[in-house]
Amino acid sequence: MVSDEVDVQRRRTVDGILARAGVLTGAEAIAARQDNPAAHQPLFILAERSLIAAGVDTRGMDRDQIARRALAVQTTGDFPVILENVLNKMLLSAYGLQQFTWSRFCATGTLVDYRPHNRYHMGSFSDLKPVNEAGEYENGILSDAQKETIIGSRKGRILQITPEVLVNDDLGAFSRPAAALGLGAARTIEKDVYALLALNSGSGPEMADGKTLFHADHGNIAGTAGAPTIPLIDAGRQAMALQKDVGGNDYLDIRPALFLCPVTLGSTARELNAQEFNDEANRHQRKPNVVRGLFSDVIDTPRLLGAAWMMFADPNLEPVIEVAFLNGVQTPTLEQETNFRTDGLAWKVVHRYGVGAVGYRRAYRNA
Repeated sequence: MVSDEVDVQRRRTVDGILARAGVLTGAEAIAARQDNPAAHQPLFILAERSLIAAGVDTRGMDRDQIARRALAVQTTGDFPVILENVLNKMLLSAYGLQQFTWSRFCATGTLVDYRPHNRYHMGSFSDLKPVNEAGEYENGILSDAQKETIIGSRKGRILQITPEVLVNDDLGAFSRPAAALGLGAARTIEKDVYALLALNSGSGPEMADGKTLFHADHGNIAGTAGAPTIPLIDAGRQAMALQKDVGGNDYLDIRPALFLCPVTLGSTARELNAQEFNDEANRHQRKPNVVRGLFSDVIDTPRLLGAAWMMFADPNLEPVIEVAFLNGVQTPTLEQETNFRTDGLAWKVVHRYGVGAVGYRRAYRNA
């Protein structure tokens, strides 16, 4: 396979700009700078080189004319494509730096369009009954499945670059907004998840049965409110284990795996999850800590206000909260157009996803 020379040169230019902007580091940056003029040349010089390679005579053009011509998408030059590739990599690099917490207790799904998508919890078949020697088999009943829905939406912002950025060689005016957009895209999902949990004074969104996610009828709220203690955590463990399937035929025997709480309770939760004995102070009557190592992850976040704490089962078993992305694309996408008001380029950064509560049996909340 032989790479096209134009593609190779374009890729080298993109890598040179990224190395100069500090997006590429380490061995990648060293390789990008190796024999690569784009790693140190001003932006307007790169724009002019792009025009010359496309057969445009730039003699007699000043910097402003070169910049305007290079940013015009109808030009034969490939500088708009180069900038789009640079922006995309800057955006995704910053997006990946954001520390997600939602992905630690939420499931990830896929949407095919913006219509409501159903999430089913299948019912169970009734127990088998003994049959007498001359008796007949009785019909069993398959309980109806429970259905929740999740809907996707579009969220986005516009980022633009003007000819002045190229004329002034202001790479920061391009890289800083791109990085901020990437962080903003990741932060938006994080906020949406916690906004969902905060609905109805912390009881969560309304489910298909007309009751909130955390509700006494759902068997997933604590009878005694209090800061995390071994007895209160164990009470939650028992409540989750006693949850039954949709048909009410059998216990689900759910085990909590994730602890979610405000930052003020994170240290306490980690201590309780790690300590060996029930009462570390009373050395003469030590009892084993019955919830030791119960949680594989303790998630504390400033996005949870108040003193409520929650426990979740592994989201891969049966999710409580789902973040679903259109066509499975989990990163923001770019759409480019010419901005006639500024003689520059504009990029629309779009994130297509939905956040919804799709079950309640594998979660527990103490107010």
